[in-house]
Amino acid sequence: MTNGASGLVSSFDPAFALRINPLRSDDRISVATEKIRDSDVSDLVEKGLSLSPIDARFYSLKGITAEKAGDRKTASDFYRYSLDLLPTERQALSRQFVFDIEQERYASATKKLEVLGRRWPDRWGDLEPALPILLSDPESYDLIMRRFIAYPPLASLLLRSLTKSAQTLPFAYRLTVDWHDRGIADLNGVINLVTNSFLREYKYTDAYLLFQLTRPENSRSGYVYNDAFAMPFSGNAFDWKVRNQAGVSFNRIADNGNGASALSMRFLDTPIQFRNVTQLVRLIPGPYEATISYEGRDLIMPKPIRFAIRCLPSTTMSMSVPLQAGTYERSESHAFRVPVENCVLQELYLYNDKLPLSWRNRYRGTLVLKSIKIRRRSGA
Repeated sequence: MTNGASGLVSSFDPAFALRINPLRSDDRISVATEKIRDSDVSDLVEKGLSLSPIDARFYSLKGITAEKAGDRKTASDFYRYSLDLLPTERQALSRQFVFDIEQERYASATKKLEVLGRRWPDRWGDLEPALPILLSDPESYDLIMRRFIAYPPLASLLLRSLTKSAQTLPFAYRLTVDWHDRGIADLNGVINLVTNSFLREYKYTDAYLLFQLTRPENSRSGYVYNDAFAMPFSGNAFDWKVRNQAGVSFNRIADNGNGASALSMRFLDTPIQFRNVTQLVRLIPGPYEATISYEGRDLIMPKPIRFAIRCLPSTTMSMSVPLQAGTYERSESHAFRVPVENCVLQELYLYNDKLPLSWRNRYRGTLVLKSIKIRRRSGA
């Protein structure tokens, strides 16, 4: 009911409202729902039942009246009867949901949670406090894990709730891994949401483990994921993330049968500020070597595009090397070290130094990134 309608109804005498159209249950329900906050509406509800004896909503109102009077058993009986008449009656579902949780009938509460989430997603926020309770119960967890993923809007509501805080993120982690292990398709969006939520909370280890546990077995090789750009990008922070921008045309070149794939960046003769290709990796402290294979095609750069590695959370730079202008093919290796302190994760990225966005500083030509590989060096 809108505020305008609410104000209009509240100015009517309930009996007069019934006389306007004695056959409309919606009018009686509206009046009773408005009045029940402040007064006894028993007469109004009974009058409604005499005219619409199988309208489940009136039994919900009788339950609310009984609950308001402190008689929770009678209230529950009315709610159950209302649901026998109409299994999706919202008021009865919502109140029985609360009663089920209070009395530890968690599986029953979970079934009501599903119906409420499907039918009234705009009221989902009211149900969020119950999620940790239900997901901590093995039977309820299993119901949620199996049934919610079958209806993507409901799974989305659930995950948005669970990724709001560090306290509920472990439930999101467990659900995501279980869905992956069951072979649920199209989970990239779910995995990325949970991964980014862990990163936001500085839970770097959990973020990295989630990514690794949800990768195909044949994709796990080396320190850099998708190091030769052979697989489509998943959008995850631990895969290559490519952010489009004006002035650059990005294209992942798939394997054309000769075993070659690459990431092509064609600069469109405009000034740019570039920091568009990134990936997170996890290296233990010690000495490493990064090998970059790339190609330039008539590449003109006022300031070079650079390949860099920096630490997280400290942002300390471990390496920054310029890529060459011109036309060429080359592979070059550079040593770097991962420090012991404040370097839980490392970010690989391409960037250019800041310069005035003037038409005199235009980038043009093509940079083709063929592979980026990291190996651990022996010795201290």
